[in-house]
Amino acid sequence: MPQAVGSQVIVKLEHEEKVGSIIIADHLKAQHAGFWGKVIAVGWDCKLEIKEGDRILFFRNEGYEITEAGDQYLSVEQKHIHGILEKGER
Repeated sequence: MPQAVGSQVIVKLEHEEKVGSIIIADHLKAQHAGFWGKVIAVGWDCKLEIKEGDRILFFRNEGYEITEAGDQYLSVEQKHIHGILEKGER
């Protein structure tokens, strides 16, 4: 599994129709497939209140794609995270 460094956050891309109680609009799914995902790792210099397991909102073109063992991940700089859709279990 990829590890985060610095202020990077590693996100596993998700393609669900709904995240928590938020329904993803069709036009957003078509334009920005995979623009939300589950946080897998948080770099040591990330200043945001996010933890592993949180589901976050970002735009796919703001990160670097990683494919490992058939899973899609994105390495996203903290400044490109636009919100937390759902908090993971603590």
